[in-house]
Amino acid sequence: ALMNDRPQAELRACGVAVAKDLDEDLTYDDLQEGDEDKLYGIANERAESLKAYLVDNEIPSSRIFICSPTVDEDQDAQPRVTLTF
Repeated sequence: ALMNDRPQAELRACGVAVAKDLDEDLTYDDLQEGDEDKLYGIANERAESLKAYLVDNEIPSSRIFICSPTVDEDQDAQPRVTLTF
């Protein structure tokens, strides 16, 4: 609704992954070689999925920017996409 109400607004979507995206019992300290790359991929997919959803709901792709994915190392972190207008 915010994007529709403000036609000049642009959105920056940043995907964030956590160790639990790979395994519910996994912590960041338990990651093996290659796991962090997998998490960056998951975080990027998360942001791309949000962009696809918004485009499917008539928000122009040119108004949605995907930033570099991140991995949150905090034990209690939740998978998410952070949004900045």
